[in-house]
Amino acid sequence: MGALGRFSLDFAVTRDAAGHWNIYALEVNLRKGGTTHPYAALRNLVPGRYDAESGQWIAKDGTTRAYCSTDNLVHESWLGIPPKRIIGAVAEAGLQFDYASGTGVVLHMLSCLAIDGRFGLTAIGNSSAHATELFEAAKKALLP
Repeated sequence: MGALGRFSLDFAVTRDAAGHWNIYALEVNLRKGGTTHPYAALRNLVPGRYDAESGQWIAKDGTTRAYCSTDNLVHESWLGIPPKRIIGAVAEAGLQFDYASGTGVVLHMLSCLAIDGRFGLTAIGNSSAHATELFEAAKKALLP
């Protein structure tokens, strides 16, 4: 309808008794949303372009990247711990972002650890499966 730029769409999907899926739009935000940060991390750490036809991020060297991300990784044991412990655990596991390979884990919202034991994590991989693998490995390295 003429809007240009970023938007975010919140929706819910339910299944009825007959097994049919129903999609309900909840909110359209004509502004930066929850996906803005992970996309910006990808764009700034692995320069390239989004190829709309293939639905892939193409790095300048022609290889692809994908990300798996959350802004709501929370655990009661993380409440009040210093961010350096989270950063250190990711580094010890060898999962921190590596500029040479253009893959790894990027942490954000670490100030929320003091509030509710929450932070954000974006895993950038060579493929969707690789990004998910990095994401899950980071969670495993961080959980008590």
